[in-house]
Amino acid sequence: MYLPPEAQNRLLDNIARLSAPGSRIATEQLPDMSAFSDQRSRAWLQRWRQYGLNVDGSELVWDGERSNVGEYLTTNGWRVSVHPAEELYAANGFEFPGDEAVASFGSFDYLIAEMKA
Repeated sequence: MYLPPEAQNRLLDNIARLSAPGSRIATEQLPDMSAFSDQRSRAWLQRWRQYGLNVDGSELVWDGERSNVGEYLTTNGWRVSVHPAEELYAANGFEFPGDEAVASFGSFDYLIAEMKA
């Protein structure tokens, strides 16, 4: 989510080129990047500041069209599985934060991919 489309695909291509069969990669994916740049980001800024992080998320992310990472990896030799954040929180014994700041992003997922042999 931090890279423009060409840089994202180039990074994934370089990782694939350097990966042996069985290698794994994991990343997060957010369906709505505009949450970082509109009024919803204020809730995140407040939350981050209470933990001592004074960063404006809109300055970090690329809010534009790009390849879907899961589809890109699948078409380039990876076996991909996507897991909703709530599922992974529960699987690791954590309670998913259901506050307004988290809800403002809608669903977000974590992707795990393994290079096919």
